[in-house]
Amino acid sequence: RLDRDGVGEGWRASEPGLQYVLHDDVLGQRYLNASWGPRFARAFGQLALGPIRSDFLRLAYIAEHGGFYADADVCPMGNATLAQLRDLGAPLVIVASQFNGELLNAFFGAVPRHPDLQPLAWAALHHIEAGGREYKNLE
Repeated sequence: RLDRDGVGEGWRASEPGLQYVLHDDVLGQRYLNASWGPRFARAFGQLALGPIRSDFLRLAYIAEHGGFYADADVCPMGNATLAQLRDLGAPLVIVASQFNGELLNAFFGAVPRHPDLQPLAWAALHHIEAGGREYKNLE
């Protein structure tokens, strides 16, 4: 199963042929080890909070493979499909919060090996290896 009952149905209806990539903790750690190396896999395993592990994994995956990421509770937009967004040719698609202008990681997309996402993945690794003080404050 892709997700909870009903969540994701909108994506399936609006995006025929959409390919999904799903990772649990074990597959995520294997992916990171194979694609980014043991430091990334070890850092992933050090993160106590599942949502933070997911943030780290999705950043690394999209940085390498490209594509779009959407949280399970993010609904497709009525005025554009992912295929239309992709066909616009924008190398990076990000969304800012309407409340405070911060960038949201609930939905984003990029071309494979986007030059801005690669350094972000490495910065996240260094932050985790340094103790991830901000992450620990979330517990």
